[in-house]
This record gives sequence, structure tokens and C-alpha cells, in this order.
Amino acid sequence: MMKKLYITFLAVAALGFVGCSNEEDPVFSNSAAERLEQDREVYKGVLTADGGLWAMEYFTNDEEPGYVMLMQFGTNGAVEISADHKWIGGRFKQETSLWDVISDNGTVLTFNTYNTLFHVFSTPENIVGNDAPKNDETGEDINELGYGHNGDYEFLLMSHDSEGNVKLVGKKHGFTAWLRKLSADTDPQEYLNEVKAKCSVFSAKFPEFLLTEADGAQYTVVNLGSGIPSIYPRDFNGVEADPVTQTVKANGVLTSKGFRFREPLTVKRADDSTWELTELVWQEDGSLAAENGAVITGPSPKDALIRTSLSWTLDPETLTGSLADVYKKANDALVAYSATTGGYSSITLSYASFMGSITPVVTFNVGKRVCRDYVTLDFTSDEDLTLAILSSTEASKRYDELVPEYRAFKDALMQSFNLSKASVFDPSKITFTAADGGSVTFNVK
Repeated sequence: MMKKLYITFLAVAALGFVGCSNEEDPVFSNSAAERLEQDREVYKGVLTADGGLWAMEYFTNDEEPGYVMLMQFGTNGAVEISADHKWIGGRFKQETSLWDVISDNGTVLTFNTYNTLFHVFSTPENIVGNDAPKNDETGEDINELGYGHNGDYEFLLMSHDSEGNVKLVGKKHGFTAWLRKLSADTDPQEYLNEVKAKCSVFSAKFPEFLLTEADGAQYTVVNLGSGIPSIYPRDFNGVEADPVTQTVKANGVLTSKGFRFREPLTVKRADDSTWELTELVWQEDGSLAAENGAVITGPSPKDALIRTSLSWTLDPETLTGSLADVYKKANDALVAYSATTGGYSSITLSYASFMGSITPVVTFNVGKRVCRDYVTLDFTSDEDLTLAILSSTEASKRYDELVPEYRAFKDALMQSFNLSKASVFDPSKITFTAADGGSVTFNVK
């Protein structure tokens, strides 16, 4: 038996020797140079196909948000770039330069002639005149001489897919960028205007938002509209969150589709477990949702109105129904009472100290006279409010007696309202609608 097994082994070994050869089987049929050339031609075809129009989501450094620019790659080696970012004055511009796909330690997309709309991110220089970027708070020109954005103008072409996404990595600084395929008939200016419109749903006065996971876990999101949001968990499940140690920060870019993070963001839960956030997509109601079902919304009308640092002004042009009639009668009566003083100059809701505490106050400015009524804001929900007078100043009481129509309008305001925001993220304009189902409405800003 042992002899038979030994013979069998020899037979198998002999077969193995017969199958061997002194020549190596090639792993690739072409040389490295040939493969790079093939890759180069493939990417040239991808970029110029179907009109060659792409939206680039471009990142420069860790301190700036991403930027959206449109690029139309021509088969003649020209690329038309469309942009309206703040570094060119925030106005729509187009400029044509040259592009190529080259082999340079990989397959590289290069923008190889200077384009003022694009190369401003990779060439430190100061822009003057109308095109100079402005400080968002002061409106003054920003002197960016020598600043530099660490932007790239040559990119390693990493991958492309059938859905029209090309992944790029900056050759010098290594930041990821994306090209998103657009239909050739897309109007670049309209497309960038749409992106701007999406950005405008955020208000600098309300930088904090609420992120809610599908299981109810909640987080505070700060400065999403700036493109560099911070996220930290709120208290939940009996665990006290620590914003100092559990805050994560990243940069991304607002697009017509939503908000895309430059790199997947690892979000910390209050119990120190984590989950990843890559992209947020606009929903029909104006909110932003992640793939795992988490949703981001803005402050509620209640959250906005109870902020003691803010003042709200009633827009009389938006008054409707019986309240509009009562307002007109009051304003006419005030003018008749004193042509010098005139009617209402403004009506505001703010906060002031009253009997040792910060209390909401409605101020009726009649000409230069200030009439205040301290009120209660009784919220039964985030969208339901009842107004009632708590106390009136002597000036207000005087007008109550001298101009009955003035008192009638004030009383008409003291009722229950349903509240609604102009947008999910921006409660800087709130509509009051009478809770009794009538046609009484008005806006405050």
C-alpha cells in the first residue's frame, strides 16, 4: 500500500514538472506606459462625453468651505469655467482656458493655462476694485495678498462611475474634489443661481440647527450654512453629553442637491459610539436628510421668539382680515389726534427688565412717542402661541384713554395664533395666523 502511494506522488510530481516553463506568465498584457496612455484616453473621453459639462465640488484647505464651479471640457483642449464665488466678487463670470489629461506618476487632470476664476485658489494675489472679496460682516475689501488657499490646479484622476461621478485628489495638497456630470443643456448661470438660492435659506442670526437620528437621538449642528459645521450630541438616554470633547467639525459644500462633506464625518454619540455622515440631501419640506434617516431642521418659531437678544418688527403691509381694518382705524385715529406725532412708526416685540426679570414687551412707537406693554407669551407647542397683556406703561395707558381705536387694535393683537416660518432653516420671518380659523394674519421679521 505504501509503495502504491509513493508511485502516485511521483506521478503527480512529474505532471507538475511537465507543466512548468522557463517563461513567466505576464500579469498585464501591456507595459506601464501603455496602460497610462490607455487610462489617459479613457478619462479624456469621459470628461468630454455628452457635451462635457460638469459641476466641480472643489476644496482648498481645512479652514474654508467647498466651492461649486461649472466646467465644460471641449475636445479641442479648451475648458470653459463658470463661477460666482466671493473671491471673484460674488458675481457670475465665465472664462475659457486650456486643459489636458497627462501621465505624471498617475493619470492627471491639469488646467494648464491661467484662469482667473479657478487659479485664484492656487495663486496668492490681491484682487482690487469691484471684484475684490468682501468681509461678510463689515462689507470691506479683503486683502488676500500672500494669503493663498492651498488650492490645486492638477488632480490625480482616481475613479469614475456610471452615475457620472469622477473622484479627484489634488496632486500637491491632497484634498479630495468631485466632478458631477450635468446635462449639456444645463444653463451654468441658472445652475449656480440655484446653488446660491439654497445657501440663502440659512440666516446668520440662527446658526444652530437640530439633527435627529431615526431612533430619536439628537445633536446640535452649528454653522451649517457657512459650509464648516460643528456637530455635538445633546443629552439623551440618561447620558450627559460633553460638547467640548464630543464636538466634531468638518468642511463641506452646499450644492443644489444638498450638502456634501469633503470627507466622511465621524459623528460621536453621547455614549461615545460613532456613525458616519457623508452627504445630506434636500427634502421636499426643505429639511436635509442623511442616508441613515437622520434629519436636520432649524429652530422652531418658539425657539426664535424666546431669544431675548432679538427684536421682532411687525410688517403692517402683511396685516389681513379684521386685524388690518382695526390697524387702519387706529392709525387714522392717531393721525387725527396729533398730526405732528402722526400714526404708528413701528410695532416691535422684544425683551426688557420688568419687576426684576426679563419679560417680553410689545412696543408701539407712535411717531417719536414710545408706548410699551409687557406681555406674556404662552406657548402650548412650538407653533402655537397666546398673547396677553401683563402690564402697560403710563404712556400706553394714556393713549388707551385718548385714542380708543389705539386700544382696540392692541386688544385685537392679544389672541391665540398658529406660527409658521418662511423656511425650515430660517425662522427670521414668522407668520402669525389667528388660531380661530379666521383670515387674520401678519408677519414679523
